[in-house]
Amino acid sequence: MIAKQNFTLAEKRILIVDDQKSFQTLLKGMLMQLGARNIHYVDSAESALATFNHEKYDLVFIDYNLGQGKNGRQLLSELKAKNKLTPQTICMMITGENNRAMVLGVVEVEPDDYLIKPFSQGLLKQRILKIVKRKEVLAPALTAANENNFETSIQILQAISDKYPRYRQVCNKLVCQSYFKTRQFSLANDLLISLLNSERSNWILVYLAYAALNLTNYQDAIKYCDQVLGKNRFQVEALDIKAQALQGLNQIDESLFVIWQSSQISPYSITRQNLVANIAFSAKDYDKYVDATERLLAMTERSVFADLSIQLNYIRALFLAAECAEKDTRHQFINRLQVSLLKAKKNSDIFEELPFTIFEKLCKSRIFALKNQFIDAKQLINQVQSELENNDCSLPKEFLPESIMTLYDIGEFEAAKQQVDSLSQEDMPNNLNELLALKSNKMKARIENFETHNNNGIRLYKTNEFYNAIKEFEMALQYAPTNTGSSLNLLQALLQLLPHQKSDRVSLLKKCESTFATIEKFQLPEQHKKRFIDLQNEYQRIRTHLNT
Repeated sequence: MIAKQNFTLAEKRILIVDDQKSFQTLLKGMLMQLGARNIHYVDSAESALATFNHEKYDLVFIDYNLGQGKNGRQLLSELKAKNKLTPQTICMMITGENNRAMVLGVVEVEPDDYLIKPFSQGLLKQRILKIVKRKEVLAPALTAANENNFETSIQILQAISDKYPRYRQVCNKLVCQSYFKTRQFSLANDLLISLLNSERSNWILVYLAYAALNLTNYQDAIKYCDQVLGKNRFQVEALDIKAQALQGLNQIDESLFVIWQSSQISPYSITRQNLVANIAFSAKDYDKYVDATERLLAMTERSVFADLSIQLNYIRALFLAAECAEKDTRHQFINRLQVSLLKAKKNSDIFEELPFTIFEKLCKSRIFALKNQFIDAKQLINQVQSELENNDCSLPKEFLPESIMTLYDIGEFEAAKQQVDSLSQEDMPNNLNELLALKSNKMKARIENFETHNNNGIRLYKTNEFYNAIKEFEMALQYAPTNTGSSLNLLQALLQLLPHQKSDRVSLLKKCESTFATIEKFQLPEQHKKRFIDLQNEYQRIRTHLNT
């Protein structure tokens, strides 16, 4: 153990991350009075991340507000995610503000301690000494856990708890965390229940709630959370767990109410915003779904947590909200979609080796469909298919949902189903399976109506009832305006009726010309191309015959 009188920072490598020179100087003076000699500075999170690539530090001070770019919370999250901090590194967060959201945001990212400005040299020394002592005692257990040797870590922690009663609580917390990481929730539950006999600390109740949640004992999880929230209604961990337990009980509206409360209290957690997005989607509250996915995108942008799925989820959330919005507000979501695509284009490195231009065209095709500009939508998706064929490659599975949605919108239901069938469960994370199922269900009545009228038309055509067949194919096209197969069916029926119908011949000719003109705008698949050419030849033969 380090004796208080022998405490010194002389051998410690120290990094101060702060964008204010005045505070750098002030903190440096305090640290030098405590014996520090090896002190370094950076003024941004980006510079700190760069220096950690080739340097290691024993003591790191991070200011929460770092001006432009990432804040201190984001920096500490990235340092942990990249495993840049050793178990022995002391990391202290510093902030000049004490509003609830910021303080909770700091606590959730778990620095070793945090200080609110202004603070004295005496308080600084006291806090550092406390952490140094604790880490010295816990070092073997922390090192084992850092190397994923959780069984060893648990054994060491149990020995430390017996030897140093003052560290018993922190040891019990760390043991539970090891049980959670190894998914031994029953063992965690048993330990926590035994601790309840001597104390009813909030942390024990929160951990019990988490264990119960993972054991699917949802009512118990809610009971423990309510006990915590009865003492502190701002305990966001309890709110998060309660929301998930309510979701497990299929009480989705109540779950959304609780998780939304939590996100308003402490909005800076990526995990929490993921929960909001998931629950809002289940509750069909697409405004909150968009809000959560947008926050996730902003929080992870240009960080180690940036991921293509986050960008795609935000754009898909906007499309879903636009589809479900009233006509007078739909244009607002369309405008946001267009802006989001421009931003994604500027940050297209997130797509890595995937062709952003393909994704952009698929999204623009969907936007055309949202505006009921179905011909433009189909032309653009045909253009994508042509480019892929010319380059002898297939559509990346990451972009299949955009293609499927557009094919549904323009009425190419069979092609959409083929692409759905080509997706495996592994290709559909982050609500994607549910999103496609939702789209399919929304289209169900439209598909059924289309198929009913199209099949009726085929049946009537086979019995030479061409006039009624035409009516049925026209009805089918109201549900699928650019469906190639039904358009060809309509042409075929028109050509059968045309030579025998004198009174309505002008109208039939106009319908033929209009349908041919529409189909000519599209690149046809092979199974339709030959049929279209045959119908064109038949039409020219009939026209020649009628003119003689």
